[in-house]
Amino acid sequence: MAFIDIFNFKKYFAKPSDSQVARYGHVNALYTNLKITVGSYDFDITEGDLTVTTKAGVITFLSDIAMGGASFNLASTEILPSSVILLTIGSSNDAALVATTRSAGTGDVHIVLHNDDSIDAEDVVLNYLIIN
Repeated sequence: MAFIDIFNFKKYFAKPSDSQVARYGHVNALYTNLKITVGSYDFDITEGDLTVTTKAGVITFLSDIAMGGASFNLASTEILPSSVILLTIGSSNDAALVATTRSAGTGDVHIVLHNDDSIDAEDVVLNYLIIN
């Protein structure tokens, strides 16, 4: 019959090793690489191109989006051919807006805003997230 020291359970568990310390260091390194900074940009759609410096952000359009829609290029050093771009869009007057993307290559993506409503979309805000 084995004797179990109930007052010193520590001796039955593995001691922390250098591999655990390395794992914690790796997690901290991942956090700094995955940390997303969010930017805020004002944009006049008539200019055609917008360069952003963050992986996520809010784009506020300075002009209304007319019936039919508009398009522009979103440029960033974060955009790769394999990037996934998530977009959400809305307006203050609840116009029927849809945003779609088409890859334009490394460094930029072409965004098309569709306004299928019978009114111009006012105070349009587009949220984006670039995932690599």
